[in-house]
Amino acid sequence: MSEKTLIGKRKDTYRSAVKNLKTEHNLQAQFRKLNLVIPPRKRRGGLTMEELKAMEKAYSDTINMISQKMNSIEEDYPDIEAAKKMNSRRRDSRGKSTEKKRFDLYDYISKLRKTLSKDLKAINACIRMDHHPTVAELYENSRSEKIEIDTSKSARFGGNLSSRLRIQTNGKDGFFTESKKGIPAEDMLNEAFKENKKLYGNQSLLEDNPDRHFNSQDVLNMVNIVLKDRDLKRALLGKSDNYMRVAYDATERRMVMDKMVLAIKDRSKLKSKNKDAISRGEANRYCDILGAINSPEEYMSLIDIMHKGASIMNIDAINSAVGINATSKADKRNSAMSMVADLIGCKNVLANSVNLHVKNPVTGKIAMGTFMEKAEGVDYNSIDPSDLEKFNQVTPDMLENNLSLKKDIANLQIVDWLGGNPDRHMGNIFYKYDDSGKLVGLVGIDNDTSFGKGDHSRHMQGTFLENMMVIPKETADRIETMDRESLKTMLYGYDLSSREVENAIKRFDELKNKLAADKEYFKDKPHGYVETGRIKIVSDEELSEISLYGELGDKVAAERKRTVKNVQVMESQGRGSKNLFAAIAEMGVDGDGLKHSYNALNKSLNKDCANIIRENHDMEKRAEEMQRVEAATYKGSQKFRDMMDSLKTGAELVKSLNPVLMKQDNKSRISIEERNLDIISKKLQESLVLCDTYLETKNEAQIMKKSEKSNAYKRFKLAKEAKTSIEKTLKAINSMKERADLANSYIDRLNPMVVKCRKQKRAIIKTATDKKVEQMNQINQNEINNQNRPEVAPAKQM
Repeated sequence: MSEKTLIGKRKDTYRSAVKNLKTEHNLQAQFRKLNLVIPPRKRRGGLTMEELKAMEKAYSDTINMISQKMNSIEEDYPDIEAAKKMNSRRRDSRGKSTEKKRFDLYDYISKLRKTLSKDLKAINACIRMDHHPTVAELYENSRSEKIEIDTSKSARFGGNLSSRLRIQTNGKDGFFTESKKGIPAEDMLNEAFKENKKLYGNQSLLEDNPDRHFNSQDVLNMVNIVLKDRDLKRALLGKSDNYMRVAYDATERRMVMDKMVLAIKDRSKLKSKNKDAISRGEANRYCDILGAINSPEEYMSLIDIMHKGASIMNIDAINSAVGINATSKADKRNSAMSMVADLIGCKNVLANSVNLHVKNPVTGKIAMGTFMEKAEGVDYNSIDPSDLEKFNQVTPDMLENNLSLKKDIANLQIVDWLGGNPDRHMGNIFYKYDDSGKLVGLVGIDNDTSFGKGDHSRHMQGTFLENMMVIPKETADRIETMDRESLKTMLYGYDLSSREVENAIKRFDELKNKLAADKEYFKDKPHGYVETGRIKIVSDEELSEISLYGELGDKVAAERKRTVKNVQVMESQGRGSKNLFAAIAEMGVDGDGLKHSYNALNKSLNKDCANIIRENHDMEKRAEEMQRVEAATYKGSQKFRDMMDSLKTGAELVKSLNPVLMKQDNKSRISIEERNLDIISKKLQESLVLCDTYLETKNEAQIMKKSEKSNAYKRFKLAKEAKTSIEKTLKAINSMKERADLANSYIDRLNPMVVKCRKQKRAIIKTATDKKVEQMNQINQNEINNQNRPEVAPAKQM
């Protein structure tokens, strides 16, 4: 888009608002004022500071007036989306109803507010950086960047919350998330049910057979039971691969189902008034169905649907708890967090996210969304040995006297508070190490559940305002001078609701007020003194002297008082430790880095074992599909039949082995069943050669032009899928023994590391405790001196 067209589009949008808002006289007048302060689009000179500030005020006033109008409509219709749907179903012979006109107005001014907020963000950035662009440059900077890329070739990552594509733009690696409305939990569950039936056929536990299968409501009931059982919830949400990898072992399968049976029976024993109770009749039926499962496919169907159901319902529960509409756009919340971090000078503690338009040059399709730069540092979920070794070396001494790390932790807590992020756990942080292996900084990622309209600090890993302990002086200075109205108006540009924005402003006000109150409180306190429940504004010099283990990261779980029926009770925070300082400090306690590395490798091995089982089941289904396609093909192909037969016999071989591919002894040492893996690997290599032999005879470009319903297309697609599946499985098999040996070496290193960590921690805490005693003595002495100080008589009035 040319500069003239871009500026003209903005001008036309705001001039049209004057015409379209004839019945809204205040808004119409405000848009006239806005249009007057925007300089002519042909002007080539840079905008002056006075012009920028005049534009900032006019934009803010316009956004605030729009917000007031939207709030008044929202007050009349608390669930406005539902009200709009209901209204659209009605037929009114008299034309547009009054409600319809109000809803049309709401949608129109909502779009205006988003556009205004984008412009205001660009104006605010110019004022902060003392930058004076031309009018054309200003509006160019306010729009989303556009790139062209064939996304069909990009790797895809993610799960239920969002799916991301790995791309590169302007020389930066990162992930693109298309901006789409979320899918309601009910719809996601229905899709999961259909997928399960398709994948497992008549072996699916969801097939319509009331005597021995579940219906969809049964699954929901079972998932609710699982989510109430701590061990089962942990297993099916985070460790379902542990259950799936034993699919071919009847004894192991029965042990898993016995756990579920026990959980069901426990629920049936609850009193009927308890909301978690189920009837004995239901319990008996569920137990009978579980007891009748006797094939690997039925078992896999059960584990898959329970895992997906539990994941979907868990996400739905999280969204409900923090007040996020399931259909909102999660990618915008990431961008809003980056904007807030930038405003308070903490841009480095988040993986930067910006709006981006991606055009596919092949299809011509344009996708609007968010680009999140690849975070600097080491992924906590990495299983690369060099990455794991960085975590393995962490001790209390390496974390204790580390200014840059403590600053990043303090700033990340502040950003998470302002953004209302409930989910800052160890896995959504990248870790920056220097050349000596010292942990020097953090980068937060995955902020999809930020900016809800509920209280984020009461759920999951949210941070309490009372537990932040410190804030760097430069961050506090930015917050002190920050204008709440500017923040509010800019947040409206990220598809946040009025209530979500108001909740963010409430958090901002609470933080700002607390900083002011605590600044006064610490005025006469000793240098380096901090106190739980207070936030101290600290210089770099002072922060470097405050102990991570002895003060900031004290492991005591955070609690606060709340009143329930006039009785004060203590409410524990979601995170096991009181703040992010304590969570990071745990990395250096009792060899936690080694434990994490062992668990990461163990998890990856379980996942690969489970994937071998899943891929084998898929291969069996694929071979059956190949047989159907070959039968429908005139003449057919011997090379295709050879490949098909090899895949089929390979799948039968794997099943006949009843493969338990890895085991753990009572000391957690891992052993790999190399014989089974060698047999599987040899057969897969044979099948891979036959896949390549068939594919080499085909011209992919020509086949891709054919109809997807043609046999030629289907045959080629099935062969490509088989090859990809085999290569994926072989890659996993080839590294399993090496990873198991590495994990076992971590067990051998653990005890010496535990002794080392404990010794260092004791020494640090002793020093911190001695210093705390000195500080408290000084505070007490100051109070005595103040009490004994003689009062000065007031001066006589002349």
